[in-house]
Amino acid sequence: MLKTRFIANPFSGNSVAKNLESILEKHLHQNSFEFDVAYTNYPGHATLLAEEAVQLQYDLVVAVGGDGSVNEVA
Repeated sequence: MLKTRFIANPFSGNSVAKNLESILEKHLHQNSFEFDVAYTNYPGHATLLAEEAVQLQYDLVVAVGGDGSVNEVA
């Protein structure tokens, strides 16, 4: 099972982030993924959330949002 953190900007241009948890529950195979969704609250927060995921030994860290979110997570 892959321990996965999705990092999302709830204010990104589309509505995907607002419905992200239900979308993931519907489409991810529950026997393959254990996941959580962490929402950013301010500029730079995605970087901290990604660093935390590394410290907690997540297998995958996924950015959900635009270029800014992807850049911070990377």
